[in-house]
Amino acid sequence: MEVPFYTLIVASLSVIGVSGQEHCAKLYRHGFSTVRADVLFVYSGTKVDLKAAFNNAVSSIKIQPGCTLMAYKQSNYGEFMFKATSDMSELDSTDNDKISSVKCFCECTNKMQDSLCIQWKNSGFCTNAKLPFVVPNCRKACGFCVNVYERIEGKYCSAYRTKHYGTDIDAKLACDQDSECHGYFDNCGTYFLLCDGPISEKTHSCGPILYRKEA
Repeated sequence: MEVPFYTLIVASLSVIGVSGQEHCAKLYRHGFSTVRADVLFVYSGTKVDLKAAFNNAVSSIKIQPGCTLMAYKQSNYGEFMFKATSDMSELDSTDNDKISSVKCFCECTNKMQDSLCIQWKNSGFCTNAKLPFVVPNCRKACGFCVNVYERIEGKYCSAYRTKHYGTDIDAKLACDQDSECHGYFDNCGTYFLLCDGPISEKTHSCGPILYRKEA
């Protein structure tokens, strides 16, 4: 049975970010708070060093079905703490307010029927920014769960290609399918560019975000 697009849009709003990336987990500073400033979204296939308000301040975690979060006590993924595959409403005293970095991954599966996902892929829906619900529901068909990327704020790569990508999805999909691509970066909120490697990081005050492909 074919599922109407509007049904998928409503069902996907809670797990899709602005860029179209799938939420892997949510980190909370004060229980399952409804205050936006107390919630940090962690996207699928990313490694994140917690900054400012969330470093050593996480008390609860929500995990999306089929996803796994790994928590570390030190920055840069040092001193492994635990692996979570389901919600943790209240961390115990051993782990509460002690997380400094995390990795999060989701299973490479199609949530929708395989035949429908393949049809959407063949129709170009995987890279259509106006259809952000397609990739989270058809990760395997869209080829969007091949690699893991480390998110590095304020950095970009010195060697990059000139082709512009309008969305994070477009850039990641292109990099996933290119063995010579070592990552990509958000060019200060304007567009995304692919990195040739090995990556040499550079800093810019405009606030780029580098996504380094994990070897």
